[in-house]
Amino acid sequence: MPTYVVTGAARGIGLGLVTQLLDAGQTVVAAIRSATPSEGLSKLASTHTSQLFILQCDLASADSVKAFGQELAKKISSVDVLINNAGICTIPEDETPSNLQPRIITEQFNINVIGTLLVTDAVEPLFHAGTKIINISSFMASMETVLSMAMENGTSYGISKAALNMLTVNQALHYTECIVVAIDPGTVATDMNPEGESTVADCAAKMLAVESRLKIEDTGSFLSLEGTKRPW
Repeated sequence: MPTYVVTGAARGIGLGLVTQLLDAGQTVVAAIRSATPSEGLSKLASTHTSQLFILQCDLASADSVKAFGQELAKKISSVDVLINNAGICTIPEDETPSNLQPRIITEQFNINVIGTLLVTDAVEPLFHAGTKIINISSFMASMETVLSMAMENGTSYGISKAALNMLTVNQALHYTECIVVAIDPGTVATDMNPEGESTVADCAAKMLAVESRLKIEDTGSFLSLEGTKRPW
């Protein structure tokens, strides 16, 4: 059975992915920021003792990510799918390009872009031909979408996710034997976005369906939950 690595697995979309993967009989490494698993992840660990490995991985710390990579290599021999789901979303009320806060831009860029880069680098020794790397992006990364919606609010978050899309393209060029894509999960009801339109379970199911259909020709794409190409 394939082995999956899912970051940001303590709650939200990450926990939803881990839950469905375990139910399908897959082996899963759940990467979490805290040293202590969330209640939901702890429950899964108690019923999937041989399938689930929980490792700490704080994307804000290069040392933590490096240690994660070292521990990962002790647990598994290869990675079939890496889902870079961990990220942060901070959207101050009435944020526009004229009142951006550098601290908020930097914080989101460090986690959403640099953190994703560091994790992928740490897991790279376990990649093989055909490994899938999925970076969780956002419709707010799409310049065409933002223009069409005249959406100024969320500039700092959008900047970080647009940069993540560029990272995805460059990773696709670099990891030539892997399949590297960015996926827009849409608006999902999570702690990060309580007003999301879809459920975590629905989002996770659709995302895994897209993952199962990925081919090498898809590498470098920005995809929707239906598997169609999203505008850059």
